[in-house]
Amino acid sequence: MISAQEARLAYRLIRTVEAELLQTLLRRLARWSQVRILDGSSSIRNGYRDESLRLPTVSFVHENISSHEIYTHCQEQGIICRNGFFLCTRYLATDLEFQDHPHGVFRVSLAHYNTPQEVQALCDTLESMPKWFG
Repeated sequence: MISAQEARLAYRLIRTVEAELLQTLLRRLARWSQVRILDGSSSIRNGYRDESLRLPTVSFVHENISSHEIYTHCQEQGIICRNGFFLCTRYLATDLEFQDHPHGVFRVSLAHYNTPQEVQALCDTLESMPKWFG
């Protein structure tokens, strides 16, 4: 059995790994003006963004490519991902300004067992799509 201190350390290490993977993905997606990352307010504390509160899940829409096309392209490359509205109401979709995307958003979730190489492969796969750059 592990102690509470060891468990806290393990969770801190997991969050560190996940945060690094997440930042790699977010930085890469931020390069492209055609990509709009949907970011909830759950990572806001006292009016300031606290990245330590953010889960390593990223949802986005692309200006020129439907989420279903992105999903299909990634699935063909063996990348596990999803697309859709994920129980989101039309009101929230309107508030987050993706109501005009008939297939919802593209979503990928990272975890401590993912590798930097897998994040790189995801980004390379996205950027290999013909309409990715405009």
